[in-house]
Amino acid sequence: MMSKLYDRVRRRKEGGVDDITRRNFQRTVRHMLTVLTNYKLDYTATLYIYIS
Repeated sequence: MMSKLYDRVRRRKEGGVDDITRRNFQRTVRHMLTVLTNYKLDYTATLYIYIS
């Protein structure tokens, strides 16, 4: 009985950790995309200013 309960708790903990890492990964990817887009926009704006 105790081992079954322990198993369930451990599985829930592992699932929680997995969920947290997945959420962090998504946040990091989104952050990288935002940074890249901003950099691209800055780059094109600088080019436009340089050309004109």
